[in-house]
Amino acid sequence: MTPETCFTPLNLIQFYFSAEGLHPTCYLLLNMAVKSTQMHITRYLYIFSLTCLLEAPIYFYFFKDQAWKIRLRRLLIFYCASHHLMTFMFPLALSRFVFSNGQYLMASEVSAILIEFVILKQFFNLTVKRAALAAVSANLFSWWAGLYFI
Repeated sequence: MTPETCFTPLNLIQFYFSAEGLHPTCYLLLNMAVKSTQMHITRYLYIFSLTCLLEAPIYFYFFKDQAWKIRLRRLLIFYCASHHLMTFMFPLALSRFVFSNGQYLMASEVSAILIEFVILKQFFNLTVKRAALAAVSANLFSWWAGLYFI
């Protein structure tokens, strides 16, 4: 078992609601305090690219009423706005507080969904339902699938 396999959505839900069936290593990892880390630019670019590749087909579907060039432009603007906020500003905003890995993971994923929902709704004029569905489905998919590439 690798540490990354402990950070799946399913394990996080199990950690909060019924830790009985959770692997002991996962329980310890999710319960540990978050350590401040620095990310090398190549690692960030890999994670950013991976996120874009995993989420792009989902967002393409929700932008389906537009031409390809417009879709690509929108996705680029969208990722530059949302991903950088979550990667650089979110940890900075929470640096004053002490979180466990599980709490930090839950807060960051819920925040990512909320931030992306607001961007999709306000700047891309998606309906509330489409913006919520797009943000939730893209983030859950990239979170879960992305762990297998890290």
